[in-house]
Amino acid sequence: MSAVPRRKARKAVGPRLRWLLHAVLVLFALLAVNSVYLGVVTLLEWQSGRTYQDYAYQLMFLFHLLAGLLLVVPALVFIGLHTRNTWTRPNRRAVYAGLGLFVAVALLLLTGLLLVRFEGFELNHPAVREALYWAHIAAPLVCLWLFLLHRLAGPRIRWRAGLAVAASGLLLIAPLVVLQLQDPRDWGQPGRDGTADFTPALV
Repeated sequence: MSAVPRRKARKAVGPRLRWLLHAVLVLFALLAVNSVYLGVVTLLEWQSGRTYQDYAYQLMFLFHLLAGLLLVVPALVFIGLHTRNTWTRPNRRAVYAGLGLFVAVALLLLTGLLLVRFEGFELNHPAVREALYWAHIAAPLVCLWLFLLHRLAGPRIRWRAGLAVAASGLLLIAPLVVLQLQDPRDWGQPGRDGTADFTPALV
């Protein structure tokens, strides 16, 4: 009798799935930078008692909503296909970490959707919205931790690329936050000596 040929194992991330992965990671990276900006502005408002949520903040918040909604389907499709390709792999640590990551991502997406006020469906109870809000804030941190566990149990992590993306995001956020804190009404106000500083206008 001839031996039964072995079924060829599916690649964890094939060429087509890799394109989807890159799209998901780019959206996650943009949302991460955007979320840090929104979080810093909210924290500054809480500490100072002043309002910094201007037109630029509203645009950033709108981007957060649109990018989050755009992320839902690609993220779930990738997770489903990736899980199908790796479910029977012998590296169970990577599989279990991946399943935990799936739950955390699902929680992140679900809480984000529930916080959006859709026409005909909106959650307005203050206690419920507060619980969803803090869960939505904590979920990305859990996702990052489980993603690192998932990758540490699998192929080697490209730390330099990840750190470069993080540094670029911080360099982008810093000037935005500084501009956010500026109030044009305070420019040219008299200083301690009673004179106004018009130096920037003379440059």
